[in-house]
Amino acid sequence: MEQTLTDLFNSTIEEHHANQTELCRGLCSNATLTRYLSGERRMDRLLLSAMMQRLGKSPDKFVSVLTDAEYRYFDWRLQVLNRIADRDWSGLERLILDRETADKELNEPLQEQFTLMVRGLLQERLRGDREGATDYFRRAVCATIPGFRGLLRPQCMLCVQEISALLLWQEYYGDEEISAALMKFLIDYVYEYFEDEQERVKVYPRLVSAYLPYLQERNRDQEIYVITGRAFRMMLPLRYFICGEQLLNAYIESAEKLGKGQEVAKRKEQLASWREMRKELWSMDRESGHMDGAGVMSAEGALTLQGCAGSTACTVQREDQPADGTEHGVKEAEAKEASSSYADNWLEGGYIWDLWQEPELLREVIERRRKQRGLTQEVLSEGICTPETLSRIVTGKRAPSRRNFRALTKKLEVRSEYYYSVIEAKDFRLLEERFRLDALIETKQWQKAKKAAGRLKAQLDMESRYNRQYLGEIYYLIELALKGIPEQERVGRLLLLLSLTISDYTLTENVREWPEAFWCTVFTSEEISIMLQVINALRCMGELGDGIYLAERLYVYYHMSAVRPEFHFRTFMGVLAQLSILLGREGRNEECIRYSYEGIALCFASRKMSDMGLFVNNIANANERLGDKAFALRHYRYAFYCEELLGNNSDIPRKSYEKLCKVERR
Repeated sequence: MEQTLTDLFNSTIEEHHANQTELCRGLCSNATLTRYLSGERRMDRLLLSAMMQRLGKSPDKFVSVLTDAEYRYFDWRLQVLNRIADRDWSGLERLILDRETADKELNEPLQEQFTLMVRGLLQERLRGDREGATDYFRRAVCATIPGFRGLLRPQCMLCVQEISALLLWQEYYGDEEISAALMKFLIDYVYEYFEDEQERVKVYPRLVSAYLPYLQERNRDQEIYVITGRAFRMMLPLRYFICGEQLLNAYIESAEKLGKGQEVAKRKEQLASWREMRKELWSMDRESGHMDGAGVMSAEGALTLQGCAGSTACTVQREDQPADGTEHGVKEAEAKEASSSYADNWLEGGYIWDLWQEPELLREVIERRRKQRGLTQEVLSEGICTPETLSRIVTGKRAPSRRNFRALTKKLEVRSEYYYSVIEAKDFRLLEERFRLDALIETKQWQKAKKAAGRLKAQLDMESRYNRQYLGEIYYLIELALKGIPEQERVGRLLLLLSLTISDYTLTENVREWPEAFWCTVFTSEEISIMLQVINALRCMGELGDGIYLAERLYVYYHMSAVRPEFHFRTFMGVLAQLSILLGREGRNEECIRYSYEGIALCFASRKMSDMGLFVNNIANANERLGDKAFALRHYRYAFYCEELLGNNSDIPRKSYEKLCKVERR
């Protein structure tokens, strides 16, 4: 995969007629990049993201094996974003003071840029110094764009963080025309240059949201209609909803002014229902921490509910919400939604985490595999390093040298790369094809997925067990949808796929018999995905207890890691969805509701809404069983409109709503 990265950088530079100097600008020297690409040095995750985004590509095609220093930094950033979302400026300042010195293991200009952006917010929000804030934002831009004076060269290359810094600067700079020209440049740049759908969708809606007030003041309705419609066409196939309410509202209003009201009538209904749902679900108590209205979620604990039945069923109440029922949290949320300030919404209204793909912690990979193989630290370190050095590596006190990293991973028979993909491919374009195939599967476009899988198979090395495993699951899902697979064959077929990469154990179809040592494995996202399909198969066979057992083991597995579960967003969301479904079918309503609300919190935090309708529908189901029919009706309606808005092909909530309406009328 390191060769794939090298080829990616070289081919993309050639394709865009870019030069290495521009790619490195403000981040590192040409000589340093050469050493990274030759394998002499390891590129840290922060720099990798910026470099790939400057090339218009997404780093999310790779799983990252992180050092402790890297993970601590990303975890700190998440805490910073939580404080911004909470408007906890004093707490935010303490966090910034705790990290006065840049970490030597990560790219220093990018660390400095982020810190300067946050200091700018503090300068204005905590001290009321707008001029000082503007200077901080200017310095943030100049950290990686030296000599910036308000204009960008046409051939410039930008990463997502740089775009955020530019937007903050233009808002505070004070020259409306320069600000508008910069935003228009950035919108066109992202749309044309960010070829990767994963990366483009993270940024384009936020840019449009920042540009809207300028266009609305000048009644430029046709332009609003075009760019907001484009933003939605970009988001919905991938099930994102970034700055969604503001963009959808602007799209509807511009369409009506242009005489296209008929075209957006259904969208108006969907938006009204979404807003009603969001107000009800916006703020949630947690055992420790909470999810605030901005959608950035604290990591610890599971959601706790004020009640599960009766008139207060599933009411969520913040600590700052008065006992008399004043909707403080909802009012605060409405104030945020009404705000046109990019600073108010920076990293909260449309924030997506730094780590999307499934990151692993290096020390956990080494230590779990060592225990799994029954090796002592002395035996593992023999011929590689001293036992003391290994001890410092597995406790996160130091990162291994490249030589030691390769020797340890070879001895443990795990992948000897810091960045790798679910599939093994030498051409980055195949990783992009794999992402598009996953999107077709997620949106249930089975015939298109079948053709795409065939094209990908023809280009992959099928001697690779990782490629066979990935495509094996894809073909299993396609066959299941188009032809059907006998229930009694499903678990066995899935276990065969799992055994391609986990051969140390013989796994039987009785999941409760899987050995405890199996759960010490550091699973790949593909292995977790296959286990989620095993749970699906058990559910279809009526083996709900076994399905719950396996889902709960996976839930515990994620909480055993030092890495927050939400950094494993995709697969952890699958675990929550399975628990929500299975516990509901078992009649364990309170638990179903708890996991469903945890999933909703994750949807709001990530802005990835694939399972939002499912969780809301399951909450409605549980409350119907608990006797609160009014609550259930309301949430069935939310779920139906949510699925319709996002283009999910599910009419289950609508049927449940209509059925309950008939019962209530009787």
